[in-house]
Amino acid sequence: KAVSLAAILGIATAVAVAGGWLYTAILFEAPSVGGFAALGVLTWLSLVAYAAITFLASTLTRSALAAAGIGFGALILLGILSAFPEVGRFLPPGLNEPAHLLALGESADPWTPVVATGALVALRSSWMVPPHPVRIDPDGTVTALATPAALPTPAGTMTEVETTAEDGARVRGWLLLPEGADAASPAPLLLWIHGGPLNSWNAWSWRWNPQLALARGYAVLLPDPALSTGYGLEFIARGWNSWGAKPYTDLMSITDEVVARADIDETKTAAMGGSFGGYMANWVAGHTDRFRAIVTHASLWALDQFAGTTDSSSYWQEIFTPEGMIENSPHRFVQDISTPLLVIHGDRDYRVPIGESLRLWSELNEHFGEDDGTTVHRFLYFPDENHWVLKPQHAVVWYETVFGFLGEHVHGEPAPKVAGLG
Repeated sequence: KAVSLAAILGIATAVAVAGGWLYTAILFEAPSVGGFAALGVLTWLSLVAYAAITFLASTLTRSALAAAGIGFGALILLGILSAFPEVGRFLPPGLNEPAHLLALGESADPWTPVVATGALVALRSSWMVPPHPVRIDPDGTVTALATPAALPTPAGTMTEVETTAEDGARVRGWLLLPEGADAASPAPLLLWIHGGPLNSWNAWSWRWNPQLALARGYAVLLPDPALSTGYGLEFIARGWNSWGAKPYTDLMSITDEVVARADIDETKTAAMGGSFGGYMANWVAGHTDRFRAIVTHASLWALDQFAGTTDSSSYWQEIFTPEGMIENSPHRFVQDISTPLLVIHGDRDYRVPIGESLRLWSELNEHFGEDDGTTVHRFLYFPDENHWVLKPQHAVVWYETVFGFLGEHVHGEPAPKVAGLG
């Protein structure tokens, strides 16, 4: 079967390339009856090859698309129109526009494209469930469609939280609570700060996944402070050229709101962030001692150093004034840090070069290292990772190290020995 599929793929590719070449020749050179006939033959050969590949690909996918009311004929026509838009001239109304083919209704025959009710198929996700296909009807009804594997069971619940900042702005976030968290058994809190900074906590991620923290009994706060997207340009402007001002106070305000809940243990809190979130973690470390531990991943430490070494140097030097770059640099407050830090970085990170964490680590040891060389801080170094930790076994090491560090400082557990680390 694998050989047959490979053969079909090769033939289909050759036919498509030949058809594209001939199609271009017909458009830009003198067309002929023979040329149009050849184009027709090649187009329908491509159609047959594509249909064969589609049938061989996955019966599950075919079932899911049929349940969504999407015919394979419509998908094939959509592909042809995308590659050869001029073909639309020879098709009847309703079948010659991609927009019509994307808005399909129910069809008893999955090969019959239907111009119908405007139902859409999309991928939907949240911090409780990974991306999965759904059908959205014109009346707003959302129906989950078949997936290759069952969706994972969430480890807790999610609720929307918000507070009002000192300047009156609404600061919103998501609070994920583990099973069993209540007034009698409040959960320790992890403040997770998103990267970007033009970003928001709006969709599932397999890298920073709060479900793993929920499974260990932590509540996770996912806030959108100033600079977050989705709340208008004025909300972004609140933190522009002043990362250490409103973004920081917004984080503290919504943390205050959440720890006031009876199901949160305000005596056991920690903060975490990566990239811009790592910058904020460093800034938090130099401006408050309210957290028992802080994890700073791929973080910005000295902005003047970072702006000249990142792979996008011109952009970062443009978004700060010279004064703003100095005023908002976390390294200026290293002597005010009293919270244990776990510093994490990959040596192949070119967005935030490794020099940021090397300097942070050096200055932490300069000011807080003991005479015998020990320190309360830790450094997790990945020689062959970039801005993200992408290798599966490295992800295991990342999570085990993070949760071990949190367990040591939030719960007072013995320092763990993580498998795979020297």
